[in-house]
Amino acid sequence: MAKYANQIKLAPNCGTDFDRQNPLVIQAYDGFIAYGTMYQAACLRSPTGSYCFADAITNFTSPTDSYVYYTGIGMPLPGGSRPTCNSCLEKTLDVFASASSNSSQPANRNYVNTAQLVNLGCGPDFVNSTIPAAASAGRLAAGSPRGLLTGLYLAVFLAIGHSLL
Repeated sequence: MAKYANQIKLAPNCGTDFDRQNPLVIQAYDGFIAYGTMYQAACLRSPTGSYCFADAITNFTSPTDSYVYYTGIGMPLPGGSRPTCNSCLEKTLDVFASASSNSSQPANRNYVNTAQLVNLGCGPDFVNSTIPAAASAGRLAAGSPRGLLTGLYLAVFLAIGHSLL
């Protein structure tokens, strides 16, 4: 996916739109860059053996469980979100904490804030909230929620599809 991230920035492809921070191009770029991180997060298993991501997106009693996956593509956890405090949440945020230490990863833009919000609901030491943000974390996230959903689901489905091959 890194190859595609580099190619999308080239002039014959979407270079001009990338330079102008076109939200759809930036979301696609972030999806390519975050692929490895999203692959790891999407393939985590719960203690019962189910996929944590599948559990999160189908938990209708706690719909904010799925919001934490936006962290991997650089989107903040909405204020007031209270995902279920369980091993899946902890493991997922461990993946994003690891990714956030790399300033080129979209998770770098918001991991600390997400972890702090989670710790408000789950306890002060539930997840590591001290990952330092890079001095220059790059561009800000842009785009509509619909486009962001597209980027998130693109990254996750590519990750899940690859794991089935």
